Amino acid sequence: MRMARLGASLAVALLSLCAVFEAAAGEASERGGKAAKPGTSEGGAVLSDPENVKGVSDFEAKLAEGRQAFAKKELARARAAFDEAIVMKPEEARGYHLLAQTQLEKGERDAALATVDKGLAKTAADDVAAKLLALRAELLEHQASVQGASATGGSATETADIAEARKGAWEKASIAYGAYQVFLAAHARVPDHQATAAERKKQIAARKQRETQYAVVKSKRENS
Repeated sequence: MRMARLGASLAVALLSLCAVFEAAAGEASERGGKAAKPGTSEGGAVLSDPENVKGVSDFEAKLAEGRQAFAKKELARARAAFDEAIVMKPEEARGYHLLAQTQLEKGERDAALATVDKGLAKTAADDVAAKLLALRAELLEHQASVQGASATGGSATETADIAEARKGAWEKASIAYGAYQVFLAAHARVPDHQATAAERKKQIAARKQRETQYAVVKSKRENS
């Protein structure tokens, strides 16, 4: 009788041990059989998301890389990062704006203006569009200023073509600031810099008047 009870107890113990081993094996198999999904860590944290919803997209990461390089004055690395971002999302205007800022910092004003014009033809949030318009106006104003300085700095008689070109350059800058003002007026949520735009237009008008007066005085002096 005692032997039967002992046998029954051993059988129960063995069954319990088997159940424990099977449960442990099942958990190990479950852990080993679940491969991490693309773009996630082993813990399930999202590392990369092309849509930038559950994680950071490669595009956003590249913009961040460029901004960090720009802040450190590593302009070549910043430019490369923004170039790559534009390749990733050529219809997104932010890459163009940041690239134009980098080109401007490098003194490449003509290239920056061309980049701004490309950006304005792309999809842009209101704040980015406003920044592009403001930057375009600033670049055109500088372009007109340089053109005017080179034209008035020489001693040769100023031709009608040069005078007309100078006038047109200032007019383009003034129109650009006007476009910026109009955009701000139509987009109330964008930070308001209309006062700055209005002041720049006044300065441009004054500069155009001074250059016109200078041309008249210069012509009289040379013809006297």
